[in-house]
Amino acid sequence: MEMMNEYDVVSVYTHSSKMYTMHSFVKHNVLVPKKMYDADLEGCLPYLSDAWRQFKLDIFRSDFRMKGEKVNTIPDETEIDPHLIRYCTQSVMGIPVVLLWQLGVVAELDKHEMKTKHLNTKMRIDVVNDTLVLIQKQLRIVYVTHSYIQTKQIVDVEIQVDSNQDLVELSFTQCEGK
Repeated sequence: MEMMNEYDVVSVYTHSSKMYTMHSFVKHNVLVPKKMYDADLEGCLPYLSDAWRQFKLDIFRSDFRMKGEKVNTIPDETEIDPHLIRYCTQSVMGIPVVLLWQLGVVAELDKHEMKTKHLNTKMRIDVVNDTLVLIQKQLRIVYVTHSYIQTKQIVDVEIQVDSNQDLVELSFTQCEGK
């Protein structure tokens, strides 16, 4: 058991994967076969034209960057690898949300949490180079009763996809805010 304190928790995603709990100060990594992630995204955005249309909507809802630099205009279609464009849309959060749903209802951060904990609701997308995209988003797990919604925990979700790799890495970390 001592070894678990020294290393991250790693699982390989399958349709039966479960996340039973989220521990503070532990990064939970889930490796998803890229073919499976691609299939999930293609279910939402079957054609590249669909992906580009969605990207053009999502770019203004996101903190979009290319090589670390903030981008305020829509990049030319030649600037992003066609195999990566679906990962640059909000659809990329489908699998992480399904995994987090096992811990409770998944929701956006509310205004109070954003202000008091200095958190951001925008999804950050960084096209690092021709093959690598990094995505980061903070979400909350909530308790829902008939009279109120209460935040159970805030989770930082990171996705790393490299078109040259066979796996997509998802990382979940319980977030305390700044």
